[in-house]
Amino acid sequence: MTTNLNDYAKGKQKNMTKAMYEPRKGETLTIDKIAPITYRDKDGRDEEKLRVHWVEDRPPMALNKTNLKFILGQFGGTEKDYAGRKVIVWHDPSVELGGQLVGGLKLALPKGAQPVIQVEDGPDDNIPF
Repeated sequence: MTTNLNDYAKGKQKNMTKAMYEPRKGETLTIDKIAPITYRDKDGRDEEKLRVHWVEDRPPMALNKTNLKFILGQFGGTEKDYAGRKVIVWHDPSVELGGQLVGGLKLALPKGAQPVIQVEDGPDDNIPF
């Protein structure tokens, strides 16, 4: 899939938001890729963030630290680890920002899914126990 910059200029590529789901509701989506994007913050500074792009026809989702840690912990940090993996995207109304309840999107594994972190074998020390 190639990125068409005209789609961005026309405003067709919007981020996924909590407003898409009722509180405590969501859907299962498949991770296509995770890519950086530069945002301009409210003070006019550029800030690079990551967005998850989905196989399904849904807008990309900006990754906060919590959701990034979830993906790293469940799948690993390279595209071969997370691409094609299914997650539930859901609206958690208890998310806080700056001490205030604001709600937000969270990720979870679908029911029955197992994390797929692969542990590489260490050196073979021939330890007899």
